[in-house]
Amino acid sequence: MAEGFSILVVDDEPGVREFIRSHLTSHFPAARIALAKDGEEGFAAAKENPPDIILLDVQMPKLDGWAFCERLKKDPDLAHTPVLMMSGVHRDTSDRIRGLKQGADAYLYKPFEPDELLAQINVLRRVRKNEEALRQHQEHLQE
Repeated sequence: MAEGFSILVVDDEPGVREFIRSHLTSHFPAARIALAKDGEEGFAAAKENPPDIILLDVQMPKLDGWAFCERLKKDPDLAHTPVLMMSGVHRDTSDRIRGLKQGADAYLYKPFEPDELLAQINVLRRVRKNEEALRQHQEHLQE
């Protein structure tokens, strides 16, 4: 995966969106970072410009993270997009399990350590790269 990967940050708190953007920009200067203030706006942004990774808040107006993730994973164009679900409210093990069952690839509690966010993003980049290589290999075998 090229260094110029894209991340969509979907969070209803402007301060959180800006903190994440600032932190990611300083560590991944070539990354394209898009921001959305709620699930509906985020889903529309993902459909318009499919990101490599989505950072998704759970509790949001209009379309919460649970429903967003479920909708995303049912969409054939977006289903393979790795999702890091984040929440400062839903912090129980059962919440993390629910997020993972609905298709999230990782779950992070807020407030989080910036280095943990970076580590999770790097894991999701590897997941994305490996899944893409596997899909290409399967297509090659089918030919």
